[in-house]
Amino acid sequence: MSAGAHQQSSAPTELGSIPAAGTINISSLRDSAIVSLKMKTVSTEGYQTGCIIDARAFFASCRALIDSQLDRLIPKESEEPIRVHSAIRWSLFAGGKRFRPALLLATGQTFGANADRLLRTACALEMIHTYSLIHDDLPSMDNDDLRRGRPTCHVKFD
Repeated sequence: MSAGAHQQSSAPTELGSIPAAGTINISSLRDSAIVSLKMKTVSTEGYQTGCIIDARAFFASCRALIDSQLDRLIPKESEEPIRVHSAIRWSLFAGGKRFRPALLLATGQTFGANADRLLRTACALEMIHTYSLIHDDLPSMDNDDLRRGRPTCHVKFD
């Protein structure tokens, strides 16, 4: 992405923290661990043997970015219909690694996709994954009462 790439906001994002609404600088994502896997070539006796990837920092940064964007996209619990929005937020923000959206961001970056387009798609992927977990927990499926140590959506909001 070039320095003049489209920006969602002019305020910079701090790496490792969840930015406040409207503070993501999309053009700065390319050089951060948020969308960039930091690689260091490892050599043995002059031969390149592989790369060390700072995956933990990458996944932590992706999770913070995705959570922040999801918070902006999903209506607040105080908005009507309150019960529906509360159930959506209960399930979507129940914790998790955000592994699927992180893979989407890494793959998109590899092929030169714009970060601003990747972010909404990554959030959509996470929403679909969360739906699949809700569906799997229903009484007609696995009938689970807990997910990640918390009551499942159908138990909490039945």
